Amino acid sequence: MQRNKNRLFVALGLSLAICSTTVLATLPVAPPNPLFTALEKGDVDAVHRAEAQLSAGPDTRALDDAQLRYDVPNLLRLAIAYENTSFQRGTPGDLVLALRANSLARASALSLGDANTYLKEATRARTQLLPALTKSLGGVYGFDNGLDTADLDGALRKAPKVSVSWKAATETIPFPSVSAMPPAISGPMPSIKIGGHTVAATIITDAVTLAPIWIVTPPGDQKSLGLTLLVKNIGAATATFHGRSYASQMDLYLAPSVEFGPLVLHNVAVTVVQSYSVPPMTVIGMPMLRQFGEVTLGDDHMTLARVGDSTCKSGAPLSFASGPDLNGAMLFPASIGGKTVTTNFVSDSSVVIAVKPSFGGKAISNGTQVDLTVGSWSLRHHAVVPLHWGSPQDAALGGGVLDKNTVSFRFDAPTPSTCIAKATHG
Repeated sequence: MQRNKNRLFVALGLSLAICSTTVLATLPVAPPNPLFTALEKGDVDAVHRAEAQLSAGPDTRALDDAQLRYDVPNLLRLAIAYENTSFQRGTPGDLVLALRANSLARASALSLGDANTYLKEATRARTQLLPALTKSLGGVYGFDNGLDTADLDGALRKAPKVSVSWKAATETIPFPSVSAMPPAISGPMPSIKIGGHTVAATIITDAVTLAPIWIVTPPGDQKSLGLTLLVKNIGAATATFHGRSYASQMDLYLAPSVEFGPLVLHNVAVTVVQSYSVPPMTVIGMPMLRQFGEVTLGDDHMTLARVGDSTCKSGAPLSFASGPDLNGAMLFPASIGGKTVTTNFVSDSSVVIAVKPSFGGKAISNGTQVDLTVGSWSLRHHAVVPLHWGSPQDAALGGGVLDKNTVSFRFDAPTPSTCIAKATHG
């Protein structure tokens, strides 16, 4: 069984955590694959070494490259092509690879908000790939979620292809100052329109939200946004609030429109978690941000541009760490005290710099002053050292840095990058 976890969380010990699990399919456990392991870590060099070791062909290399860059439109096209080729070969190993490519295709479609393609790929897996594996390997294989029994044809009739329109080339969205927020309500909270209704949303930059937006709502409230149910239980979710965990399920809905800055998505897939126990919230994640050429976050505003026009000349390359469900995070290299580290940006945290307790192979105490460098930007600051560190990264840059700096993500360059710069005001 292959599983990948997607965490939507207010990080570093704050009040709310949501973990979701989507399942590729119930399959025999395969031996470790160095290529897949490297992709899950977002380690570009390790991916290239594994490709050479495995004599990977150009189709595999192109697929890996699109996944590492989180180039979702290209990844969707490549995954479907890879799925077709592997399925036609028909060996047990090729069928497993075809199902993995199918999962990449479904995850890519969902991140684009394309419920139509997602449902078509789910139908193909259920009617062709999984039965072929059952016949080839013996046993019974399935999704282990609502896709096993859902009326996919009926859902598909409700889900036209997503379409995209732009109101302008760029737009700056104001929001309440991050630096003035209490720690429990930290991070940028811009407005977004869902089905014509304006709501405040939380920006999550260190995790993927499956679809462009993720909604936590009391049961029944999703109707007020004009959402149409497509498939119940496409994955499981566990929300932790004030130290207690609450199990729930993720459902797939269709929104007539989602408007964010200059971008308007029509007939767009959204994921919904219904819960009485966790406060309602709307989350904007990397699937939405990745639709822009460049996204720049500041203390009290963000700029969304269709085409990047960054003045940053020396940023840090971004790579995407994930398994086949694309439940991962955008990572970038940095250095702390001259030591190279892997880190990410946690926009919804009031912390400036967090470092794992065993940083550099030795214990480090909370409040230790560190020198952090990302590209051409550098900062000396006291680090937060949590007692428990669940991230594979060595460090994290928190939203607290937005008090005096801006953080940009450039997505339309051959290699995505992040740039941190001193804010021009204050």
